[in-house]
Amino acid sequence: MSEHIIWQAEVKFKGTPAEFSKLAAVLEDLPVEVIIPEWQDRPHHLAGCMPLPLSKLISEDILKRIIKEAPAIDIRFIRDIYGGIRVPHVHLDENRIALLNREQFKQVAGEVARNLAMMRAEAIEDYIHVMDPIDRIAPTPL
Repeated sequence: MSEHIIWQAEVKFKGTPAEFSKLAAVLEDLPVEVIIPEWQDRPHHLAGCMPLPLSKLISEDILKRIIKEAPAIDIRFIRDIYGGIRVPHVHLDENRIALLNREQFKQVAGEVARNLAMMRAEAIEDYIHVMDPIDRIAPTPL
């Protein structure tokens, strides 16, 4: 019989950034594999779950204006795992995020969507191929 066990569960963390940093430190020291099911089919992941760095999708001036009142916090991310935070946020640098309220999140999401749509229209001439991903946003429940 093996002296090793395998235990598997879905873990949902809810706590402060300081508490999360403690959890990240513990997980890094243990033989644990962390997966984010929603991202398993993605070929890669960048901070903020976007296909391009945030700086390519929203201007620095607009972002600064939107997050001016947002609390910026330092957080220790789990090594080799980028993301998983479910509350609206933007990555300011490698270990710092700004937490967004609902209005700030809507503004950032709107700017990103607008710029992605413009980039698609610039790069792709076929109307259907440009509009298909935009059309998928439309049925999102209000």
